[in-house]
Amino acid sequence: MKAHTKEVIQYGTAVVMIASAIVLAFVSFYLTYTIGAGVLTYVGEAFGSGLAIFGIASYFKHDLTEFKAELKREYEDELKRYREHQQP
Repeated sequence: MKAHTKEVIQYGTAVVMIASAIVLAFVSFYLTYTIGAGVLTYVGEAFGSGLAIFGIASYFKHDLTEFKAELKREYEDELKRYREHQQP
């Protein structure tokens, strides 16, 4: 599976979770003029899981970018040291 496909599935799932919570809350309020405990529990769980998916994806993307930049800096430093050592 490609990285782009994984991101689409990941973000799609998060958006669907958050959107379903919002729709369920509005429908519940529209039909009964209250939001019951079960609906409120689902809304909390859906928001929590949806936002956690976004947070984890953001964290790992940032961490991976930082790791790549660090590796690139170390590689360039080593290459520079090697070239300085090779010059007479």
